[in-house]
Amino acid sequence: MQVTVENLGGLGRRLRVEVPAQTFQQRIDQQLRDYARRANIKGFRRGKVPATVIEQRFGQQIRNDVRQDLVRETLGEALNKEGLRPAANPAVNADASAENFAYTATFDVLPEIGAIDVADLQIEREEASVADADIDRMIDNLRKQRTAYRPAERAAQEGDMAAFEYFVQAGEQRIPAEGLERGATILGQGAVFPELEQVLVGLSVGDQFQTDMTFPNDYREAGLAGKSASIQGKLLKLSEPQMPEADADFIRSFGVADGDMESFRREIRANLERELSSALSARLRGAVVEKLVQKYESVEVPASLLDMESRALQERDANELRRRAQQAGHAEAPPPPAL
Repeated sequence: MQVTVENLGGLGRRLRVEVPAQTFQQRIDQQLRDYARRANIKGFRRGKVPATVIEQRFGQQIRNDVRQDLVRETLGEALNKEGLRPAANPAVNADASAENFAYTATFDVLPEIGAIDVADLQIEREEASVADADIDRMIDNLRKQRTAYRPAERAAQEGDMAAFEYFVQAGEQRIPAEGLERGATILGQGAVFPELEQVLVGLSVGDQFQTDMTFPNDYREAGLAGKSASIQGKLLKLSEPQMPEADADFIRSFGVADGDMESFRREIRANLERELSSALSARLRGAVVEKLVQKYESVEVPASLLDMESRALQERDANELRRRAQQAGHAEAPPPPAL
């Protein structure tokens, strides 16, 4: 095996590995014999398939498999031989022009930092504790998460769930062209345009409404973007929120078998203290990293690591959006309105 290294500038390296043609061909021949023993091809007895038929049927696949095997077997050995530490997985490309089997591996190496001296780093360790008020807020939040809605026989107010039908008139344009759209929102949460929320507050079921507004220039409905319009409709249904009482049944629903409030508060305190400890540790690690970055800011960061971290953050954000969407799909909140 012959190995050469090209310095691409900075941390970039290109490793070229050549495997003797004899070794490559021996591996192919061995694979062909293995295929011939196992192949079950119509018209031939198992183990009696001619080499030419095996070559015709499986030759390309066998060569690809051998190339992949040789890369796996030789790349790590070549990197160790040259004392190279890739920052991320190398990009491997086969060299079809070589007489022997050859490939190149392109990558960034990890920078040489040397021994890290933290003796002179000044870092303030934050301290915090869980107070009774924190437990009270958590219980209130848990109650809010279990909020149910029941019909309200009064005028709409903030916090209510309002279901309505409507249409939008922008000059000669009517949306929808026929009939009415339906929407729902929890008043006061800012899920719909402020003008619509304001006109809904104070209405009773069956009341008609009308309000004028100007749609944002970046509104998703191109025909309405930047235009002044009238929204007209009717309040169809009104529901008021009903938070559950923090009684024994509520407490048991969170796995506290005895339904006792003090037991519940102890469980919440323990959970909050674990979360707080984790958060403080994370903040401390972040502070240490920030100080180290400042101290070693002249060290070049491999571009491949930055790219990998960027993609990881994008994937994390995408997963978080999917998680929230799934949670919203199972919640008792209303569907998003068309506006």
